This record gives sequence, structure tokens and C-alpha cells, in this order.
Amino acid sequence: MEIGQKKKMNITINKSSIIPPSKTIPESSNRLWTSNLDLVVGRIHILTVYFYRPNGSSTFFDPIAMKKALADVLVSFYPMAGRLDRDESGRIVINCNGEGALFVEAEADSSLDDFGEFTPSPEFRRLTPEVDYSGDISSYPLFFAQYHPPPTMITTTQKSGSLSKSSTTMLKLTLEQLNTLKAKAKNEGGPAYSTYEILAAHIWRCACKARGLSDDQLTKLYVATDGRSRLSPRLPPGYLGNVVFTATPVAKSGSLTSESLSNAAKLIHTTLTQMDNEYLRSAIDYLETQPNLSALIRGPSYFASPNLNINAWTRLPVYDADFGWGRPIFMGPATILYEGTIYVLPSPNNDRSVSLAVCLDAKEQPLFENYLYDL
Repeated sequence: MEIGQKKKMNITINKSSIIPPSKTIPESSNRLWTSNLDLVVGRIHILTVYFYRPNGSSTFFDPIAMKKALADVLVSFYPMAGRLDRDESGRIVINCNGEGALFVEAEADSSLDDFGEFTPSPEFRRLTPEVDYSGDISSYPLFFAQYHPPPTMITTTQKSGSLSKSSTTMLKLTLEQLNTLKAKAKNEGGPAYSTYEILAAHIWRCACKARGLSDDQLTKLYVATDGRSRLSPRLPPGYLGNVVFTATPVAKSGSLTSESLSNAAKLIHTTLTQMDNEYLRSAIDYLETQPNLSALIRGPSYFASPNLNINAWTRLPVYDADFGWGRPIFMGPATILYEGTIYVLPSPNNDRSVSLAVCLDAKEQPLFENYLYDL
């Protein structure tokens, strides 16, 4: 079931608060420099949603407890209580002024069952706070949270509307299906590749087929790559800055779809292997030579057909967010901004399955799903 096809949520904002850190931040921590890697990403919030089932406790989803916990954690993560600012040269910095994070208490007339497969959608977007990005960068918080108590109201149905140009679907691959893909690549010969490399190769090939790309069409795969384990010396464990680099294997669509799955995985593996300390530091040096880093911020045209953008969250401890009433039953993006973007999400059940949040042209979605499950 797609949310939005069944009903439109009514959301009531009960209270909005700015939660400052529970302790005063030292004067020496007032201004935090940003690296060039920080400046080549869009200045928008990453919108995620966490869903929890009631556990019978009278303190379940207690907003007072949540606000206290937020205030306490902002002491250690004090930059998240600050605001963006500019230094004397005009460079963006974080003003660690302890102003606080936005905490919104709201109610929605929907139940968990209304969300089906938890597909990112415009309705999910409404579960996150609204932020006005038209003002100065110092006007909006770096972190915000919107709290919805467990809903109990009866739902109503709504007629489905027409599909937009792009649509988002949630597709699950079980451990057995992932193992089938790995076995297929192994039987084709060549070395063993990681589950992620094989899955990314399969997704890339499926997207090329679903889009009907010509054989000579070049297609680029954007793969977010964490530099923490690749840079030497290693960054401190608590480093909060951006260390995400992008691997970009390129191939002709015809080669990807006509040759083996193993060959596509090899291309991805080779590109990722090249992302070593020397390569990443050369990328950092390149950014230092650029007069306008804002020009390097990627927008929707980068990921649209014939290209593809894959973000894997499978190694993130997203299901460790236990506030005292158990693990979330789902965590994922609230919305996907750009067509051609796919999130690989871990299973909440630790069964090693994955879910794909796929944003493609609406006409391509059914074809992509058919190719994905044709193992």
C-alpha cells in the first residue's frame, strides 16, 4: 500500500521548543571551522523518520524525557546546537553558540498500519519539521526533531491520484535472494566480490534495462564512500565533519546489460579499491584549488537518467536508537529529493535482508521491479 493513495494525514502541531544544551558550552568552542568537504554538500537537512510501537509503558514516548535526553546529548555534540555563520573571509563556519535544537510536538490521525511498507513520500515529509531556507543561513537550526505520540484515531480512505513524473517504491531483498545473486556472480567466474558490490551491480544493470538506454549510452554510478577507514592517519572517532567521498564508475549501458553481473561488480570493486588514502587526499587537494566550492554541489541533474545514485545505510547503527521503549520498527528517509536515487536500508529484524527505497521515473518503476526480482 502506498501512503497518499489511502489517505491524507491531518497533522496538528501542539508545541515547538528550542532545546539548548543542558550545560554551558566552553567559550573556546564558539566557532568551528568547516572543511572543503563540508562545503561541497548542499546546505539542507537530511530528513529521516523513526517509527516505534507502543510497549505498554506509561512513559512511552514521553516528550519530557526526550527533551531532557536531547539537552544532555547536545553537551557532547554541541555543534548541533549551533547555527551556520560566516567568518571574516566569508567562509561558512559553525557558530557553536548553544542556541539549541528545534523540538516539535505534533499529532497525526494515522496509525502505523497506514504506512504500509514505509515508502518515502510527500506524506512522510510532513512528519518532519518545516524549515524556511530562504533566510540567512544563521536563521535555522542544524538539528531538529518532530515527535508524534502513537496515534489512535480511525483512518479514512482517499481516492488515488495520478502518478507524478517520478515515484518512489520500497522493495525488499531477502538474505536468500542476496545469496542467489552472489552465487550467480560466483558461477560466472572471477574473484569473490562483496555483497554490496554485487547488489550495486545488479541495481545498476536493472536501472539501465528499465530506462531503455541505448547500448552506446554512457551511464555513471554515484556511490557514497566513507573516507574514515580509508584516510591515514585515521580521523578521531568523534569527528563530526563530512568525510563522504563519491566513487563514480562509468560504463556503456550495452556493456553493463549484455555482459555478466560479475563484470559489473568488478567495475564497481575496481573503482572503490582506487579510493585509497592517496586518491582521497588528492581529491581534498583539488578542492583547495577551486575558487567557488558552491559550484561543485551536486543537484538533481547529476543523478537523473542515464545516471544513478546509491546510498547504502546498511552499516549505520540506525536501529540502535532505543530511547527506553525498544528499537524502532523502521528507520529510513522521509523523502527522496532526486530521481535516480536509491537507498539501501538494513533490516530492523537483523535477518540480513535489505530494503531498497527506489526513486525513478514512474514509468520505469514496474520494469525496474521486474528486473530486480529476475534473479
